Amino acid sequence: MENRDFVHDIYNAKAYMDTKTLVELFLNENLNYLEIYERTHIPFDRIKAKLTNVFILKKLYGIKSQEIYTAIINKMQQLSNEKRPEPKLKVELFYKRIEDQKQFLIHLALTFRATFKTIEELFNISLDNLFAQTDEYTYSVAFNYLNVELLDQEEVKRKIIAYYKEYLDAYRNKDIEKIRKLIRSVTDYDIKKYKLTHVVGSPFTSDDIIALLKYQLKYGLSNNKMSEIFHVDSTKYSKNVYMVLEQEQYKDLKIRYERLMDYNISLGIRHYRNG
Repeated sequence: MENRDFVHDIYNAKAYMDTKTLVELFLNENLNYLEIYERTHIPFDRIKAKLTNVFILKKLYGIKSQEIYTAIINKMQQLSNEKRPEPKLKVELFYKRIEDQKQFLIHLALTFRATFKTIEELFNISLDNLFAQTDEYTYSVAFNYLNVELLDQEEVKRKIIAYYKEYLDAYRNKDIEKIRKLIRSVTDYDIKKYKLTHVVGSPFTSDDIIALLKYQLKYGLSNNKMSEIFHVDSTKYSKNVYMVLEQEQYKDLKIRYERLMDYNISLGIRHYRNG
């Protein structure tokens, strides 16, 4: 019985401490829910529940508890009426090691077609020496082409912020499978899977072609380079690409592929072109 009371007292002490900390952050430091979460890692619903626990507020603040409760409710109403600010993007949410962070930012930029300037603005980070300890040649080729295939960077920012919000939501909910899926979507998982499962010389599936094509577009590679990397006949590969890209759902990929072919031809690299 005494042991149960002791555990109960510890639980209460932590509840009081959490609430006192949250009140301090919410009212005195004027943080919003997202900023409090980033500081404490307490989920949003629990932040609100702890801030509005009248019993604990009375225990903590006595006669001032009603005044504090009213201030909390007023600020909550104010936040609900305000447009939520975009989250501050933190690369350390994805990876802790600096080398891994750099590698991830490269993947993010190339997947979403973001320039260095865009990534620096979103993550408030300097990309000096980004290619240190990486395959500098491959990435310089990739970023050279990215700057040729220059997309609207405001739209690119919106897509990266949407991706980040989805990841942040999975992170808060400890949804490991969702986190794994989101990381894989930008880090060449499909092409790694292709390398492990595809037998050289066997027919391509549509999924094979799309995985190869997305990799090619991401890194700005010629058909000849794809042939060298994946041991495929460049003419056969190009024919298969065009067959798959005849489907309406891949209209945008077809435009991007033909743009890449034109770019490489301008560099003096010849390709098999359909028709």
